[in-house]
Amino acid sequence: MDERCAQGGRPRGDRDDRVALLQMLPQAVPDLVTGLLTLATVVTMTAWRLGPLPLMTAGGAVGVVLRPR
Repeated sequence: MDERCAQGGRPRGDRDDRVALLQMLPQAVPDLVTGLLTLATVVTMTAWRLGPLPLMTAGGAVGVVLRPR
C-alpha cells in the first residue's frame, strides 16, 4: 500500500483512472452536442447530487428530440 494511502490520501490507481478517462474523451465526445450534454451531466450530478438514472432518462429524451430525421 502506498504511504499516502495509509495516511488517508488517494491511492495511485485513482490517478491512472483519471488519465485513462482523459485518453478516452475524444472518442466518447465526438461532436459539440455530445460534449455539451456530457458537461451538463457532470455539472448536474455534482451540483444537485442527482443519481445516474434520472440523468440517463433525460439524456435519452434529449437524444430522441435532437435525433436527425
